[in-house]
Amino acid sequence: NKRVPTTTAYLHFSNEEALFSLFSKLDGHKFIDAKGREYRALIEYAPYQKIPRKKVIDKREGTIEKDPDFIAFQEKLESELNVKVESAEAWLERREQEAMAAKALLSAEGENGAVVQEGV
Repeated sequence: NKRVPTTTAYLHFSNEEALFSLFSKLDGHKFIDAKGREYRALIEYAPYQKIPRKKVIDKREGTIEKDPDFIAFQEKLESELNVKVESAEAWLERREQEAMAAKALLSAEGENGAVVQEGV
């Protein structure tokens, strides 16, 4: 059971005759959509008889590309993305070499008479 979407329209009439004419023609009128579903129009008088104000247009909208702070931020992001990152294989190989070097160092210290403690 899907919910049927509704649509709202605000109309402003300059005379009452046009209002009553539209009301008598459209109230209860059946509309059929592309899928064959029927919808009935429902016309009501608005309790608040004023037309909603138009939205205020933001003069700054669409100007961020020209903002010097934003441009600097974008350049910083792009420079950070261009930094070469070590591949997983190279990182693993480097870590294995470090582990082998540490193991060799520990075994060399053990041969020289130094006491090696594991799991301390």
